[in-house]
Amino acid sequence: MRQKLLCSDNEPWRRRSPGARLYNEELHPETTHGGDRRSQAVHENQNDKLSFCSETSKATGKDKRSIERAAARGAALGDDLSDIAGTSLGKGVELDALAKTSEQERKSLIERAKAGENVSAR
Repeated sequence: MRQKLLCSDNEPWRRRSPGARLYNEELHPETTHGGDRRSQAVHENQNDKLSFCSETSKATGKDKRSIERAAARGAALGDDLSDIAGTSLGKGVELDALAKTSEQERKSLIERAKAGENVSAR
């Protein structure tokens, strides 16, 4: 999963793999928001356990906030991201606007964009 995020592609949708964050959180539950407070692990040295966004930021050279936005977009749009690839909806501002639309309107916009129409969710 991390390889998808580390690819040199600059298309915004490529950096928004919702599965990558979930996969990382399964491997390292202590990095999730709130962390693990019940076990003894909370009392151990936590400095070496970085969050998904921090690790990915260091690996890609991108700002941590950019990674956080990408993860949020990926979580909001899920499997629709693969349909958005290479369309007029593949820009960050379009993805943000698309995430705020209703499911029915989103599907309609994505189908029109896949057909080659220049559409906007804004």
